Amino acid sequence: MSQLPDPPTDTPKYLREGLQKQSPEILRSIAVYASALADAKERALEKELDTQAVDVDDETTPDGWDANEWDEQLEDSDAPTRATLTTKTIDGREYYYYQWREGDKIKSEYVAPVSPSGN
Repeated sequence: MSQLPDPPTDTPKYLREGLQKQSPEILRSIAVYASALADAKERALEKELDTQAVDVDDETTPDGWDANEWDEQLEDSDAPTRATLTTKTIDGREYYYYQWREGDKIKSEYVAPVSPSGN
């Protein structure tokens, strides 16, 4: 058998070993499936981002926030301009986060609590 290509370094051992045992036809079928699965997962991630989006943008000050304080919170963020402002609930408290995609990963950055301290 000729020299086999090296699998991606992040491929789990059980997949690597299993794939090496397959015929060319099965491998091509798996490649088509893997591509379709990756597309479906990307669409699901996009949908998740869309459903988490809140009706707050850089021009709107959320209830309970002073406009200047809110602007400072947004300016302190290093999120890219394509980021979406979302809310996350952690331990029963809500927080604003920016979320965006980088390749196949969703990145997020904390912005502020939904209810600022003192309210």
